[in-house]
Formats: sequence, C-alpha cells, structure tokens
Amino acid sequence: MIIEKVTHDSWEDQVTRRIIVPLGLHHTYAPGTGTRLPQPHATGYLIFDKNTRIDTTAENMSWADSAGALISTADDLTRFWSAIGHGTLLPQAQIREMRRTVPANGGDSASVPGSRYGLGIFFVPLSCGGGYWSHEGDVPGYNTIGAVSSDGRTTVVLSINSNIDDPVLAAEYGLIDHVMCSHGRHPGTS
Repeated sequence: MIIEKVTHDSWEDQVTRRIIVPLGLHHTYAPGTGTRLPQPHATGYLIFDKNTRIDTTAENMSWADSAGALISTADDLTRFWSAIGHGTLLPQAQIREMRRTVPANGGDSASVPGSRYGLGIFFVPLSCGGGYWSHEGDVPGYNTIGAVSSDGRTTVVLSINSNIDDPVLAAEYGLIDHVMCSHGRHPGTS
C-alpha cells in the first residue's frame, strides 16, 4: 500500500520496473489471480501429519500481495541475491541503511542465535565466523530461503515444496552454513 500511495502505481509494476527488468529476471513475474505455473514446477504440499497432505500448487496467490505473490525460479532468485550481495541493486546509501541491524526477535532467521535484522534482510552468523544476508519466504506448500555473502561471491537459494517445521528449518539453515563455510572464507561481517 505504501508503494502504491507514494508512486501512484501498483507494486507489481514497480517491482517489474525497478528489480525484475534491470536484473534480467526473465522467469519472475506477478501472476495476478492466475493459478497456473509454468512447466516444470514443484508441486506444493501442506503437510498436517504423516498421513495427511494437501496439494496447494494451483492456488490464487493474490492474497499474499507484495509479500509473496511472485512466481520465480532458483536461477532468478540466485541472480537477485547476488545483486543484493554485490550491492548492484540499490544505491550505496540505501544498502548501508538496509544493512544497519538490530537483534532479530522474529521470523525464521531469528531461530539462528545471534541473528540480526535490517530493513527487510537478516544477518545470520556462521559457525566458521562472519555471516551472510538472508530472508525466507513461505506460502502454503512452499518455503524458500535466499542467502548471500556480503561480497556477493557466494549465493545459496533453497526451496522446499511443503510447509516446514522446526527440524527442517534447522536443517535448511545448517545446509546454508555448510555451503558458506565450505568456500574457505568468512563470507561477511555484521
């Protein structure tokens, strides 16, 4: 609503003009009220217990508005997170403001001890020292975590096609930690 109030334009048009087109995200778009996904795609599931799961793939995501009503690919998300890490998406003053953090007390990334939150982005400490920038997103049946080192050289995008619980979430952040630390450098500092 803020984007529309300030720009007199839809969030979809602003995101397309300011992010999708400049970064060449050719497989990222807002589907509006459409429920069809381009092939190939993962099938999303809500899992209630080991015997009950519901296919959520054909869902009108317009209810999520700017918080999750985009369709994308792992390649496009990797390009987006690399731009965040390299500092090519925003002017330097905005990057500094985005990366000014406070202790995280909410969101999935806050489950990692020592996490800090900036403007729309978490700083997550690594077991090997340093840390990375991240944000997760989930809608019924899907969960995605994007992560990038501060220098933009290491990017990880994880996508799971089900709702997640604490053990899976911990495993996801453990996997990101492993990938970032295995590159033999400390990918970032707070």
